[in-house]
Amino acid sequence: MAGRQSAWAQALYVGLLVVGWIRSRRGVRVVHRAALLIGIVLLAWVAYRVLGPAEDSRFETAAPLSAAEAREELGLDVPPEAREVQYAVYSCFRAFEERLRFRAPPGVCLDFARQEIIHWQEEGETWVGPMPITEPPALDHGGMLNVRWFDVHQIKEGVDAWAVGGSEARIWVDTQRGIFYRRRRD
Repeated sequence: MAGRQSAWAQALYVGLLVVGWIRSRRGVRVVHRAALLIGIVLLAWVAYRVLGPAEDSRFETAAPLSAAEAREELGLDVPPEAREVQYAVYSCFRAFEERLRFRAPPGVCLDFARQEIIHWQEEGETWVGPMPITEPPALDHGGMLNVRWFDVHQIKEGVDAWAVGGSEARIWVDTQRGIFYRRRRD
């Protein structure tokens, strides 16, 4: 029993020494620095969780959709005559890319392209075109979405339009095959 009391007495003595040291000027500085360091680490962790790298969000239609399915399932505004609608989107924190393709009569595709351009001009975008396509367009594959069905390089006859500044939006219409293409990215 005496050994046990001495262990408690020693623990109490050490505790009193620690409390006394913390109350001293040097001890207070050390405790303040430790609290500041813990606060900075905690703040950095919260900032990383809130602003840090987000998970990639990727979606692509598994199969071509009808216009009704595209409107109902994806909320896409496509003309009722559209068929074989294919859509893909990628987003991660500040990166964004979207691709849309559908088949429709060439006149419907051209009208839809004009409506899209007018809509974006009303939003403040400056557009060039539509300009006639004189040779098959080369699509840079530097984006996040490389989908096989986005085959603008096969256009032999059609029009091309693009946004200047702001977002990188571009529209192609294949007037020979009756295909509308749209790519948007930030």
